[in-house]
Amino acid sequence: MSMLIFCARVDAAALGGLHGLEAEGEDIKVHVIPLEEAIKLVAEGVIDNAGTIIALQWLQLNLDKVLQNWQ
Repeated sequence: MSMLIFCARVDAAALGGLHGLEAEGEDIKVHVIPLEEAIKLVAEGVIDNAGTIIALQWLQLNLDKVLQNWQ
């Protein structure tokens, strides 16, 4: 099994709800929360999905570099 993680700048202020393609059986629920809160939820065990944890930890480790590239 492999996993790809994409990092992109988006305006997700109004995003939320369920998304995905019904024909593919997707049921993607979007939550928009500040990064600091997401990291806290990982530490508390609330976020327990491996892919999400890996993506958030990668972002935490690379945040300065990501923000520099987006300047």
